[in-house]
Parts: sequence; C-alpha cells; structure tokens
Amino acid sequence: MSWIYDIEFVNALDWIITREHIAGAINLAAPGPLPNAAFRLEIGSIILGTETELVRKRRRVVPGRLREDGFPFQFPPRDQAARDLCSRWRHREGAVE
Repeated sequence: MSWIYDIEFVNALDWIITREHIAGAINLAAPGPLPNAAFRLEIGSIILGTETELVRKRRRVVPGRLREDGFPFQFPPRDQAARDLCSRWRHREGAVE
C-alpha cells in the first residue's frame, strides 16, 4: 500500500512546481510502500468504500521520477510519521497527551 507523509507531499509538490523540466505523470508516494499485512484491510476498505479484495489488488506505487530528479525525502518512516500525525491532530483538537 503506497502512502506519503503529509508534509513530504507538500514538499514534493513544491519540488515539481519549481522545476520546469519535470512534466507528465509523477507518483507522489513515500519510497517504502507498506506491505498489505501492515494495513488493516477492513478499515481501509471502509475508508475507500470498496471490498477488501480490491484493496489487496492495489498497485504498489514508488516515487521513481522524484528519486531520479534528486528529491530529498527527509521525513520519518511510517511508524514515526503516524505518531507525529496523531500528535499533531491531538494538539489541533485541544486534547492533552
């Protein structure tokens, strides 16, 4: 399952926009896709509004063009990214950790 850290997504968009030589389709994804076992298929299928079998057949997308162009992926692995996103959400919602 492909994913991308939200701040990395914004940085990648900025990278693409500021480089005129980049054109065409570009995969915005983290360098390391998640294995299906790390993704809760039932929850994912609800979010996507689809069957779990369709989630399993999704393509693993990698950021080949971004890597070739030298985009500096700098944010943490998925477990650290998930903790950071949850922490930021809690602070935004006014919850105390």
